[in-house]
Amino acid sequence: MPSGNGHGGRRRGAGRPRGAVGRQDRVLRTSSASVARKYTEAAIATLAMIMKDKGAPAAVRVHAANDVLDRGYGRPPTQSIEVLTPPSEIPELPTQQEIEAEIKRRGLPSVSELVAHERDRKAAVTTARPEIQPRSRNSAARHRPATNWRSAK
Repeated sequence: MPSGNGHGGRRRGAGRPRGAVGRQDRVLRTSSASVARKYTEAAIATLAMIMKDKGAPAAVRVHAANDVLDRGYGRPPTQSIEVLTPPSEIPELPTQQEIEAEIKRRGLPSVSELVAHERDRKAAVTTARPEIQPRSRNSAARHRPATNWRSAK
């Protein structure tokens, strides 16, 4: 349908603006919020009960405690705080030689020794068990009895 500006299609500015909330949506949101506010004290009491329950899993208790704190003090800010450290106070990272010397001092195996040990372990495991052939997707179809569906009528 022509838009009157010489081009076909939708007119500029036509339709509902993005993010617009209709009257019915606004009424539903306010009414559900007011209903939810009636249960605020009971909800916080339930969260506190779960938080204090020693028999509840730790993760559930921590989640309940966080919810109580969020409702009491608000959520913590999600913005990161940048702390600038002067270059003179930034510690230097150890060199590869210093790392290897510390590993040797502690009596730990080197990385090359660990890699060789893991390679030997994998080789021993693969030689100890027989090779298992992977099944194809149609392996079950090959073992079905052949029937002609047209002759079954």
